[in-house]
Amino acid sequence: MKIRYEPIGCFADSMVKPRPLPELIKNFRGGRIDWKNLNNTIEACAKEALKKRYQYFGLQFYGECWSGPEAHSTYDRDGTSKRCSHGVGKRRANFVYKLDGKVLAGKGE
Repeated sequence: MKIRYEPIGCFADSMVKPRPLPELIKNFRGGRIDWKNLNNTIEACAKEALKKRYQYFGLQFYGECWSGPEAHSTYDRDGTSKRCSHGVGKRRANFVYKLDGKVLAGKGE
């Protein structure tokens, strides 16, 4: 199943709690990042966010998938960042995505 989502942008994470995306929902680091095609890692993160019914999710440090129940209102709290590349955030940055609302409602693929 192809999950539809759209890129929102690159946002800073100052690491101050509560963090902009407070919940690490999956860590793909440690050999589970597809370095040849980071879109596979982004897609895997989207699936994890969908399982939790979180509409917004972000990738930080190349393979950490972050979100949270209020992510839609907190993801940009620390401002924008230039520390993203190829659709993923580097250290202290999240590249944020938004899942298609129809997918969350269970009405679309």
